[in-house]
Amino acid sequence: MSIDEEVHRKLRVIAPEITGKIRGAIEDAVNEALRFWLMKVEDEVDMKRGAHTVWNLNYHFVFVPKYRKVVLVERVRDRLEELIKEQCKKFGFEIISLEIMPDHVHLFVSAPPKFAPCEIARLIKGYTARPLFKEFPELKRELWGGEFWAKSYYVDSHGTVSSETIKRYIEECQGF
Repeated sequence: MSIDEEVHRKLRVIAPEITGKIRGAIEDAVNEALRFWLMKVEDEVDMKRGAHTVWNLNYHFVFVPKYRKVVLVERVRDRLEELIKEQCKKFGFEIISLEIMPDHVHLFVSAPPKFAPCEIARLIKGYTARPLFKEFPELKRELWGGEFWAKSYYVDSHGTVSSETIKRYIEECQGF
């Protein structure tokens, strides 16, 4: 057997082991780079972490009382603010901004990805209506029919990671 044949035979024996080690080293390097990139992004934007997720989901909601009545004033406004904050805390929503106008509410909230926007709206509107009617019986004269909120609402999603950042991230991952 020639020296070349002997070298080739030995390489065939150890090549899978070397290839596996190289692949493992590359995967480790990629994972470390991704961890570093995510930490950097988290520093730039307010990323949140779950058990298996990193997320930044922000929603802007607008709720209006039934018939767009001007009822969110004084004590009603203050109590509504307390109720919204209680419910958001209970479900882990971060209130970024809350503004209660006499005839509508602007709520800018960050919520975990397990909550769909329609569920967030239901949790907030459903939780606030009953106590407000109970504590302020005069609202029943203004909002007849037993419903505090209009059925509809406005929602818009907002994030701080641009589409260019996401595109760059995908391109960098494909290079490995």
